[in-house]
Amino acid sequence: MNVLGYKMGQLPEWVQMMWVTHNVSPDSGLSEELHMSQNLARPANTAAPESILWHNPQLLQKRTALVYGQVANSIGAVSDAVSVKSGG
Repeated sequence: MNVLGYKMGQLPEWVQMMWVTHNVSPDSGLSEELHMSQNLARPANTAAPESILWHNPQLLQKRTALVYGQVANSIGAVSDAVSVKSGG
């Protein structure tokens, strides 16, 4: 969990002491993405999770249509297509 320094300064001293006693440095050091964002003020070129989550089901539907010859509108349609294709 990351806590911004200026937020820590606003906390009561007893809370700050609790944070200090549990503070540990990361095992692997500072990530390149975090360094770019916080130290260089240059956000990394990454994709938002919500855009990835929207894109993957569309790819699955296209692949299903390619393999089984129909578009899957639900999980049931995918399982129906699999059972028809496999002879089950």
